Amino acid sequence: MLRGKMLRIIVEVVEDEKKHIIPIIYHILVSVSCTFGLSAAQSESEPGIIPVRVTLLVPGSLTDVFPWTDNVTASASSAKHSDYTFLTRQNYVVFTTNASDTFKIKIIVSYPAFKLYEFTVRAYSHNALSDYLVTFTLNCLVIVFDIDLTTTPAPRYPTAEEIAELKADMWLVFSNP
Repeated sequence: MLRGKMLRIIVEVVEDEKKHIIPIIYHILVSVSCTFGLSAAQSESEPGIIPVRVTLLVPGSLTDVFPWTDNVTASASSAKHSDYTFLTRQNYVVFTTNASDTFKIKIIVSYPAFKLYEFTVRAYSHNALSDYLVTFTLNCLVIVFDIDLTTTPAPRYPTAEEIAELKADMWLVFSNP
């Protein structure tokens, strides 16, 4: 048993098109396999701390869902002082932004008794180019989500008209030596 030690799970997902599907599957499998040892890992006197690192394409949102409680505190800050919305309720927290930035989000959820509780963290791009989902089942009184969220612009691909225009320009360049 890991009594007296801080519970740490580091989840890092970097989305950059479809070529990163194997690392994503790996991170999900590691997260799921770690879940089995988490219920015994928390000391009665220490909160369970879950550090999460996620890179997300904007516009995007991060949602943390948990069982109902009256003891939820949440805060967020950004490195560049970018705009974001932050909604905290008794069973979820939603963070949304359109800005490319690095955000620090801290969510503390407390319960009156030790019991198995299920927590879900989801980060998703509104244009459906990236999605991250992990679920934890923990035996805890207090759980702290310490989230580092990096947001980047979604890739931009040329339209058919832009490609046609570039081809026409190239033809003019090469046809007039």
